[in-house]
Amino acid sequence: MASPYNPERVDRGSKEKDREDEHNDRSVDEELSITTVKVGYLMKHSRQKDFAKRGTFPDGVTPNGLLFQRLSFEKPLLPQLEDVDIILHKATDEIISVDLRDSTESSNAITYTKGMQELKRYMEQHVECCVIDPLDKIYPVVDRLKIQQILNGLEDLPKGRCCSIRGPNFLKVDDFNDPEMDQRLSAAKLSFPSIVKPQVACGVADAHSMAIVFKSEDFKNLSVPLPAVAQVIIGTAGICKPFINVVQDLCHWQESFLCR
Repeated sequence: MASPYNPERVDRGSKEKDREDEHNDRSVDEELSITTVKVGYLMKHSRQKDFAKRGTFPDGVTPNGLLFQRLSFEKPLLPQLEDVDIILHKATDEIISVDLRDSTESSNAITYTKGMQELKRYMEQHVECCVIDPLDKIYPVVDRLKIQQILNGLEDLPKGRCCSIRGPNFLKVDDFNDPEMDQRLSAAKLSFPSIVKPQVACGVADAHSMAIVFKSEDFKNLSVPLPAVAQVIIGTAGICKPFINVVQDLCHWQESFLCR
């Protein structure tokens, strides 16, 4: 049997529908008011998978207006970059060689793959595009000697009431059979055990070839590529705090973890 006509119920339902429509319109307006920033990211597939497990590059627009788009050197690059606002790259995945003799400490000391060279030209021609990280800031990261020299500057920072911070003692090695190795180790205040690594820190096949030495005689005939950097081993039984340097004077702490 049909329900009797009730004007009050119809009027109430109509008002609820109007409120729902108003809410939906407001939600659309709010969504449109968020400026969408498209982030094009470029890195090797294995690294992309690792980031994906952490939910770093979500599908769709994030609540704060970021839209992530995967870039690929396997496709024409320029069409992919047409509406990209930020380029997030891992240029060290695309290094062919590093010229340590280049004293300019610039990106010219690094030879990249053809695809990365094309991206480099694009970034140079489109200075309005935000790049993370600028290629001219990458060179110190691939040179372990430069990293050590930067760490040495920590001692010159104002300490205030904080504890002092310094980098580990180190020594650049050009010849493992140097007859004056003992004197050089002493002058550098390098104690044992020490770890020896190639001066090129990343981007080439043997960048992570390393050795641990327990006495000066262990340096002889090491197979670590030269030039190399020897430094004291830092104890890892402590709390590490990795951080991302977003912009100058602004650091974002990512996580803390206990190293074993």
